[in-house]
Amino acid sequence: MRHTPFVAALIGLALTPSLTAQNLVGDGFEITGNLPVPVFSQFAYRADGSYFQYSSDFATGQHFELHAPDGTLLADLGGPGVDTFPSFAILDPTETFALVGESGTGDIMTVDLAGGGFSVVANLAFNYAAAFTPDGSQVYVSAASGAAGNDITRLDVGAWLPVTTATVSGFSGPVAIDAAGDLYYGTTGAAEVLRWTKRQLDSGMLLGETDATVFASGFSGILAMDFDPLSGHLFLTDNNFNPSIDDKVVELDGQGAVADIVVEGEFGVTLGGLDLVAGGGRATFHAYQPTNVALHYDNTDFNSFTTGRLTIEPKRATMTIAGPPSGPGAMTLTITDAKPNSAVLILWGSQFDYVPVELQFDIGWGAPFHSALPLGSIRRGQFNTPTDSQGTAVFQYWDAGLLHGTLVFQALVLEPTTAPIGSSTAVLN
Repeated sequence: MRHTPFVAALIGLALTPSLTAQNLVGDGFEITGNLPVPVFSQFAYRADGSYFQYSSDFATGQHFELHAPDGTLLADLGGPGVDTFPSFAILDPTETFALVGESGTGDIMTVDLAGGGFSVVANLAFNYAAAFTPDGSQVYVSAASGAAGNDITRLDVGAWLPVTTATVSGFSGPVAIDAAGDLYYGTTGAAEVLRWTKRQLDSGMLLGETDATVFASGFSGILAMDFDPLSGHLFLTDNNFNPSIDDKVVELDGQGAVADIVVEGEFGVTLGGLDLVAGGGRATFHAYQPTNVALHYDNTDFNSFTTGRLTIEPKRATMTIAGPPSGPGAMTLTITDAKPNSAVLILWGSQFDYVPVELQFDIGWGAPFHSALPLGSIRRGQFNTPTDSQGTAVFQYWDAGLLHGTLVFQALVLEPTTAPIGSSTAVLN
């Protein structure tokens, strides 16, 4: 999904000073990609990391493309050829086709990802964002199609007949649907996240804001939303045109509380186009987790009229071991990229219990614990080992010459409050 409204873009253009558009990622994350892309382009990702791109320009008009993860063009899928304003692009769950919206004419189109062309299937004036239901049988579109405010309209895949499901005040906002089929909407007035349940959506009643639950509030300008498909946490871009307040990519937990600030962007840029894409593993998108889920978003500087498509991934702490390979001597465990100015706790166990493909446990800290040992086989140090300003910790132990080849070590990454937030990679001695 990709949601960067044209109205917000114009506001950003009017207020943006000449600043270098930079982004600061939170502890436990890193920027792993930054591709220059056309402004106002829309993106949707396949599970293998390749992506569909919907762009428009004066020279070639609207066009659809498939790209490799590194941006290499894989296929030109054509396009209407008339320059206008792309509003969204999403893929059906089977990755057979893309559904795209264009806000100038209101056309909603399907694009065959195998090169079978595109078709206009519906028309909703000033469409802005859309999301498929988990089974892919329906799609909900946010569009200012009514006489006032914004409508959320259901389209049944195949028939494509529009049914107005909910109406809300204000300009169009983003939509996202969780694994249970509940629909979330980012309002533009109060900048709240509203939630309607699947039962309400299926009731056939025309819903309003008073029928919704306020899932989260206290934001400035919600431009894009998407779920981590593994943790179920909702992520959003919160933009503020106040020079004293940074724009942010925010993670919300299952109760709507702020779980983390993933990115802070400087004033003068607009953050949008949020997509979370899971790989084949089980790790969630959370600080200090193993790499699996990638977060993609747009960083647009309207002063220079440029957009960078950034990729953020968790940055896991790494453990290494050094010392004599045999005989007596001091062994040194070094943990890098842990929480700065905090601590780690050294864990160890027997190599007889070592699991090369890590086990995953939910022990109640908000993200899975990935361990190279079964829980019952883990021993832990008596004291925490502090980290420096770079997140590096050093732990030494004396081996009298009897322990070589018998132990496996791992570190538990801690917050300054000593709450656990992740684990390091494991090493064998």
